[in-house]
Amino acid sequence: TDGIPTQWHSPNHVLFPEFQNSDTSSLHNLMFNVHSTQHQGRPLDEIIKCAQQRKQTKNQELDCGVVGGIWSWQRTMDLMQPIYPTLDPFELTGAISSRVSWDVTIELMFQDSVASGLVVVLESEDDGN
Repeated sequence: TDGIPTQWHSPNHVLFPEFQNSDTSSLHNLMFNVHSTQHQGRPLDEIIKCAQQRKQTKNQELDCGVVGGIWSWQRTMDLMQPIYPTLDPFELTGAISSRVSWDVTIELMFQDSVASGLVVVLESEDDGN
């Protein structure tokens, strides 16, 4: 593939491969272009845009990490960080993401007596995903 997104119209034609290896995963992909879906591709486009600004301004302090959309069916969201080589801190070479489980995070934030009566509403621009 040439990196052209198949499910949406991104201005960037890039590949962000993800290696999936899990005994419990319901996904059967071994390799997946994370940028190919709008839900994960849009935050990656934000990283690319920020990294271009970082490079143009030579501002290493510019943080280009993003919080991705909420996966409502999993009650999770992705935190994405750009990857820059040590010897070229302005050249974006990839991104790494971590998935945050809101169920676990909120349970750890509050005592059991409070959490049982707590209702949290999370919303994102990617409503319904």
